[in-house]
Amino acid sequence: MIAFLNTITFLWLAAWACYAVRCLARGDRHSILFVIIILFVFCGVPLAADVIVGCPEYAKYPGFYDASRDGPTSIIYCLYVSSCVLIWWFLGIGDPTKVSRDRSDAFSSPVVQVLCYVLMLLPLVAVFLAPNPSLYAHYGAALDDSVRIDDSVAAGHTRVTLACQAAFVGAACLLLWPKRANLPLILVGMVMLAWLHGKRNIVAMELLVLFYAAWRKGHLRGSRLLAVGCSVAIVLGAFSYFYQVNMRFIAGNDTAMSDVYQNVRLDYGRDDVIKLAIYSELYPDQGRILEYRGQSLLFYSAIFIPREVWPEKPWPYAVYVTARMLENPPRSLGWSMTTSVLEEAIANCGWIGMFLGPVLIALICRIGDSCEDRFIQALTVMNACLLLAVHLAAFWTFMLAWVAMVAWSKSQTTAARSRRVVRDVRHEEFCHLDGAERSVHERS
Repeated sequence: MIAFLNTITFLWLAAWACYAVRCLARGDRHSILFVIIILFVFCGVPLAADVIVGCPEYAKYPGFYDASRDGPTSIIYCLYVSSCVLIWWFLGIGDPTKVSRDRSDAFSSPVVQVLCYVLMLLPLVAVFLAPNPSLYAHYGAALDDSVRIDDSVAAGHTRVTLACQAAFVGAACLLLWPKRANLPLILVGMVMLAWLHGKRNIVAMELLVLFYAAWRKGHLRGSRLLAVGCSVAIVLGAFSYFYQVNMRFIAGNDTAMSDVYQNVRLDYGRDDVIKLAIYSELYPDQGRILEYRGQSLLFYSAIFIPREVWPEKPWPYAVYVTARMLENPPRSLGWSMTTSVLEEAIANCGWIGMFLGPVLIALICRIGDSCEDRFIQALTVMNACLLLAVHLAAFWTFMLAWVAMVAWSKSQTTAARSRRVVRDVRHEEFCHLDGAERSVHERS
C-alpha cells in the first residue's frame, strides 16, 4: 500500500511540476510556480526512489531509520506534500496583471547600482580582516578543521559568509538590471564569492539566479527553458559529485553504492526530515525535535544576540534535527542536516504547522509578487525556495533584505497613492468652482 501511495503522490507532484514548467515557458511570472518545482525535486523524487531503489539504510541515523519505516508516518507525509500544492495554488497566486508588470523603479537608480558593485567587494574586505586570510587561498575553506576548532577563525569565517551572501544579493540585482550591466565583471565577482564561501549551495544559487535572470529577460521561452533547465541540473549534479569526492571525500571509488545512494538522498531530499517531524508528533514518547514549542522561533528573534551574552540561547533548528536524528542530546557538532520549513513548522506548532508552513511560503510569494518589482520578485523566489531546502538561519540575510525591500516598496506605493488621492480631490474641488472663483484659483 505504501509503495502505491508513494507512486500516486509522485505522479501528482510531477503533474503539478510539469504544469508549472509549462506556465513559466509561456512567460507566467508567479513566484509560487518555482516553489512547486522545488517541492517536486526535494519531496516528490525521493518517493519514486523509494519505490524503485528502496529506502536508504540510515545505519548511522536511527531517527531517520525509524521514521522512514513507519507506515502511518509515510501516509501522513504523502498527504501533507500533496496538499501543499493546493494551498499554494489557492493562496500563493496573486493578481496576474500585477505579476506581469514591472512598474517599480525604486531600486533602479544609479546609486543602487553603485551600491551593488560595492557589495560585491565585501567578501575581499572580510577576508582581509579575517584572523587567517591565507586559509582562503585554497577552495573549500569552510571545511577546514580550524574553522570548527578555533573560535576566532570560525567567527572570521562567519563574517566572510555573511559578506558573500550580501555580495550575492548585489550580483543578482546587477544581473536583473533593466539596462545592460557589465556581465564579465559580474561573473568574475560571482566566481570569487563562490570560492571564498566554499560550499555547494552558493554555486547552486548562482547558477539558478543566472537561469532566472535569463528567463526574466525573455531569453528562455518554450523548449529552450526546458533545455537550459536540464543543462543547469546536469552541471549542478556534476559539481556536487566533484565536491563530494574532492572536498568531503565521499562517493569515491572505495565507497559502497548504498552509501552513495544514501548521501544523494540526504543532500537532495527533504522527505527524511519531514518524516522525522511527523514521526516525532505521532510518537512523542520516543523523543521530540525541539525541547519546547516555538524554540527555533525564539532563536530567530534573538539571532543578533551573541551566545556569550546569552549562554542559554537556543541553537539553530538544524542542530535539534541532527540531535534527534542521532538520538543524542542537542549540541553543536560543527555540522548539521539540511532542513525545511515544512517540518520546522510542525516541530514548532504541532499538527497545525502542516497548514502554517505552506501558508507562510504562499504569503511570501503573494506579497513579493504584489510589489511589481523585478528585484523583489527575484529575492522572493530565492527565499521561498530556500525555505524548502535549508533552515532560515542559513540565509537570514537574504530574508532580511527581502523584508527591507518589500517595506520600502510598499511605503513608496502608499505615498504615491496618497499623492494621487490629494490630486484627485483638488481637481474635483476645482471643477466645482464657478467661473470667477476658478480664475482667482488659477492666478493663485
